[in-house]
Amino acid sequence: MFENYLANKKDLKAIEEAISVVWQKELDFIFNDKNLIKNVIAISYDSKYIYFWTKILLPKYKKLSTQLKDYNFYKIRHNINIDDNEQLGWYAGLKIEKIAKYLPKKLTIDNYQYPKISGCLLQPFIKSHINKKDAYDTKESYLATIVHEFGHVYFDQHKLFWYSDKKENLNYLRTALNLYNTKKPNLKNIKIRIPSYMPLTELYAFCVEYTVANLFWTNFKNKLDKINSEIIKKLIKREIQKKLNIQNSSLEEDKGGHIFALTIGKIILSRYPDSWSQKILSQNQFD
Repeated sequence: MFENYLANKKDLKAIEEAISVVWQKELDFIFNDKNLIKNVIAISYDSKYIYFWTKILLPKYKKLSTQLKDYNFYKIRHNINIDDNEQLGWYAGLKIEKIAKYLPKKLTIDNYQYPKISGCLLQPFIKSHINKKDAYDTKESYLATIVHEFGHVYFDQHKLFWYSDKKENLNYLRTALNLYNTKKPNLKNIKIRIPSYMPLTELYAFCVEYTVANLFWTNFKNKLDKINSEIIKKLIKREIQKKLNIQNSSLEEDKGGHIFALTIGKIILSRYPDSWSQKILSQNQFD
């Protein structure tokens, strides 16, 4: 359906609008340490070009006009076949791995120094979700989706939720090997990070998305309330029938943690409206 789609000004402006929201003062209690998101590279694409926004200046690439303060905007020609599944949303990382080979090498070496979020353009997103009949069929939902991915990056900079840093992993393995072979590596400089409960990153990102919807896009927030209520009604019926000694709870049915997030997230946001960010990042008990 979108094999020949090309970005227009509204598509590109929407991405810039979403990025600008992240830097608004109203979200300072969420993104308190801006250094953790200043190097985020926002990437989108159409049938011919990859578009990306970064605060990093790339002298070898032609800068395009952007309304974003302190950001540089670039586009690169590609020959990737992008199917309709890639037009459904945004992702913390590169949903389309082939994009990496077109990006400046500097930006692909370290995913923690240069975190990336990527996803489709506004019009394909809206049309795709109209067909799915869910809450994400408006510009508001598109903007909230992009801010959601900044939430993932911010949380993941605080809490490792899977062994995703290859350099760090190899350091663990080589250090342990040396210790088993009775060698004496320097242990003072090794930073030990143990992954947290994986769905926590989705919980944090959900809370970011719901908060910005409540602040700026109440129509989308109301739509989320209605659809999530219907989802939870079905979950309650399933949970009643569960045998939890041999079956996973309905809260754990999806590996991505979205059900857990929309359930527990709503409770946390309601009980801790001004401090939920710190609560989740510190993994305190919610009592």
